[in-house]
Amino acid sequence: VAGKDTYEPSILVQGAYLIDNKIEPYARFEYMDLAGTPAGSKNAVSEFSIGANYYMYGHNLKLTGQVMYLPTGIPVNDDSSDVLISNNHSEVVFITQVQLLL
Repeated sequence: VAGKDTYEPSILVQGAYLIDNKIEPYARFEYMDLAGTPAGSKNAVSEFSIGANYYMYGHNLKLTGQVMYLPTGIPVNDDSSDVLISNNHSEVVFITQVQLLL
């Protein structure tokens, strides 16, 4: 709706540690308080993630693997993370990515 406040408070906490300049395990927690969700859905969304980066040639070639856990799901699709609507149901998402810088 035009002119409606869309402020959505959130918090993101992430920690990582680089081992031997090749492997970087990390853990992340994210909390979002979404506005404008469908009626009957929960606005509070929590996400727990663990993953690791593997640097093959520094930042020029990197492989990332991650597991996300959403204990109460999410009330809207998040296409950028391949998370589908699963309001009030837990969801586990596995993500892999290869990054190549030329």
